[in-house]
Amino acid sequence: MWHRQSKALLALSLALTGFIVLQMLMYAACTLFGWKAFQYNLLWLCTRWVHAYGIRAADTFMALFVLGTIGHLAWLTGRQIVGASRAARKIRGCLSPELTMQLNRRFGTDGREDIVAVASSAPVALTVGFVRPTIVLSEGLLAMLNDEELEAVVHHERFHSIHRDPLLLMLVMVCARAFWYIPLLQWCHRQFAVTREMLADRYAAGRASAYGLGSALLKLARNARKPGHGLAVATFAGQSVALRIEQLVNPGASGPKLALPMRESLVSVIVYGMLFAAFALSML
Repeated sequence: MWHRQSKALLALSLALTGFIVLQMLMYAACTLFGWKAFQYNLLWLCTRWVHAYGIRAADTFMALFVLGTIGHLAWLTGRQIVGASRAARKIRGCLSPELTMQLNRRFGTDGREDIVAVASSAPVALTVGFVRPTIVLSEGLLAMLNDEELEAVVHHERFHSIHRDPLLLMLVMVCARAFWYIPLLQWCHRQFAVTREMLADRYAAGRASAYGLGSALLKLARNARKPGHGLAVATFAGQSVALRIEQLVNPGASGPKLALPMRESLVSVIVYGMLFAAFALSML
């Protein structure tokens, strides 16, 4: 169930965003380069419809709207890329080579050496990196957990690493923040993050001790500090601790059904409806 929900949320988020971006690119191509093949996009038709009522500022408003949204999208994406680069440099600066070697020797599978140990007293367990995700574990975490708990945490984070969850989370987060006027995207972002954690827990529980996983989750939930940056990372104790514990206690339970929120859906439908209405009225 969680797998289907995760795929549905990702598809919905990308589809909603892709539709708006496509319309904006078509509008820009028509406005800047005069490409008539892209003339009948919803934004262009919206401005023509407003012109019919004598409002001549529509072109300026629409140009600012498109430029602002695309610029915001580019800035958010660039910020994530720069943040990932800075995080990689910071990790290299506090790397613990000997401990890193021991962890990869112990938990490495199929030649995979994706674990990095850092010299920090804070309990840290996360997966970072968009191209080659890396599991980051701190010395403070290793001192806090027993062997059973550590194995469960590594398998949890390995799920994020294998499936490139930092990249997926970054895409959904950027969509939600760039298109803030579509509240359904914010809901997709929140729910998608939860589903990825639930799937990672199930993966870990199938390869390690469910008791160790729950114990580690409770320890980290009490002691871990939430990252203060805006970088998209997969943190072990970052999402829906109560729901995840419930899944471990009742592994056969199907979990709550995914239902679209009424308010966010209504506002999003209104925004899209205004665009489609503009298209329809312009064709009359």
